Amino acid sequence: MSLNSQLFKDIPHVEGELHYLTPTAEKPINYTYEPPPGIPQRSGKYEVHKLPIYDARTIAEDVSLDRQGFALVEQHSTVKDFYDRDEVQRVYYPEAEEFLKDLTGAQRVIVCDSNLA
Repeated sequence: MSLNSQLFKDIPHVEGELHYLTPTAEKPINYTYEPPPGIPQRSGKYEVHKLPIYDARTIAEDVSLDRQGFALVEQHSTVKDFYDRDEVQRVYYPEAEEFLKDLTGAQRVIVCDSNLA
């Protein structure tokens, strides 16, 4: 199955507005923390595109990481509070690392660039 096949015509979807960064001469910046004085939180220009967003759960068994470059899998966590930074780092990071090792056959996984509130 290819991702551009007729398969998608029968998959439930919604229309959504997605914001794409447009090419500019200036390197875009997005601070995830308070920027230096006088510097805007983010830079760059964006274009809005209205696109279908498909419910991939209906084709989860038909896609694979090796063939389509993504997989939709279910994984449960023992984390009780995903807003608790310590619990997420202490419990979820190791869970995610082991899950990804099992799923991909990787010998080493490093969780990085997580955004915790």
